[in-house]
Amino acid sequence: MKRFAWLACLLSASALLACSSGSTDEGGSPKDSGSKADTAADSNVDDSGSPDAEVGEDSATPDSADGAPEADTAPDSGSCDKTLCGTECVDLSTDPKHCGSCSTKCLPSEICVAKTCTACDPGKSPCGGVCVDLSGDAKNCGACGTICASSEKCVSGKCTFVCDAGETNCSGKCVSLLTDHDNCGACGTKCATDEACVSAACEKVCVAPKTKCFGLCVDLSSDIDNCGACGKSCGSGGKCSSGTCTCLTGTTLCGGLCVDTSKDPKNCGTCGTSCGPGGTCAGGVCTSCGSWTSCSGKCVDTTSDPLNCGTCGKTCASGFMCLAGSCVPASSTHSFPSSGSIVGFSGGKTTTLGTGGGGVHYISGDYVEETFDRIYPATKLDIDLKMSDLTNSFCSVGTLNWDVKLNGTTIGSYSWVGGSGGSGVDKTITKSFTFTSVSPVAGKFTIRYEATSTVCSGGGSWNWYPGGTAKLQ
Repeated sequence: MKRFAWLACLLSASALLACSSGSTDEGGSPKDSGSKADTAADSNVDDSGSPDAEVGEDSATPDSADGAPEADTAPDSGSCDKTLCGTECVDLSTDPKHCGSCSTKCLPSEICVAKTCTACDPGKSPCGGVCVDLSGDAKNCGACGTICASSEKCVSGKCTFVCDAGETNCSGKCVSLLTDHDNCGACGTKCATDEACVSAACEKVCVAPKTKCFGLCVDLSSDIDNCGACGKSCGSGGKCSSGTCTCLTGTTLCGGLCVDTSKDPKNCGTCGTSCGPGGTCAGGVCTSCGSWTSCSGKCVDTTSDPLNCGTCGKTCASGFMCLAGSCVPASSTHSFPSSGSIVGFSGGKTTTLGTGGGGVHYISGDYVEETFDRIYPATKLDIDLKMSDLTNSFCSVGTLNWDVKLNGTTIGSYSWVGGSGGSGVDKTITKSFTFTSVSPVAGKFTIRYEATSTVCSGGGSWNWYPGGTAKLQ
């Protein structure tokens, strides 16, 4: 090689001329011996101008483009605080690709738990190392990593706008139709500015001193139809001042209303003087009685007026009343309980009261009853009876109670505190009950006293005595 020949010439000064004369150009003439740099430079260039290939092969300096050492991509084993599997630093406890060992890979339906491949429960799928329900997981809805918006829920694997219980979706907004001002009772039903949504209905919001009466805001201190209280009217002839009705000149206060007695058919001439349904009043005198009858210049209902019962002037005797135009006894007194009264026990057993006191009773629902003839309604019942109390104090029965029923309608009750210690103390019950009219059934009334308390087993007893009375009016 030329550079080695050149070095050999340099090593021997005596051979320098020979070396110089031995280096000839293509024409056979020796090169300029004084131009060593050019000779050295030329020795490294071939005829094409490219570096000699041997220079690259023998050079200690690698090519900068493709001769650099390859970078080592494997992590330093000292920097991996887990387990090095090939070039990966992994956690064998949870990595489904290296579960328990570098060579153990879990199935797609499994997750790695404590170095063991574990299948997800039915209906769940692996996502990020945990099992999730793709049909209902808002963070993995339908597929791992699919996150529903905050206003959505995952329903059957799809992100869906769903309102909570008690709310309704109105144009993408969850509202309560019971209270929402702009969606009251139904989507789009908007209450007025002075209204509020209450129980799905728009209602007036009244500002003091006004009060809501029948859906309107009124001032109870001055409203003629709501004077002092809702519904309390002063009438057309009155005025309301400080919540109190006062009558104008020419009117009279009758039953809380200011009326003109000269022409009011319900208060004709005086308060309470009625001209009857459909009657007319003029100058304080009934000019017609409508469906009623005129008796001595007064309009009367001959079906119920005891002074004009059935016809004008027919008066019912003392102790009688006018019913359907006939005088009938105003009251009827019956012996009850009597020895013939029916006693009913729990379990459907019945017997008569007899003279021995009716036996021993313990259970709520036991009763004594009897049926009497009466063709006209009743509005009052007076009872007078006697019962025994043999309940023991240890039973802690407290108050013993009975309902009083008339043709199946409860009209009242009576009671006492039980616990006489077995001494056989008698209780006398005397009470009066007033109630809404109860009509007879096929001309009969059934009176029943029914227990609503239970005495503990072995705790004593209570029972009815015959010889009481019941007075219907």
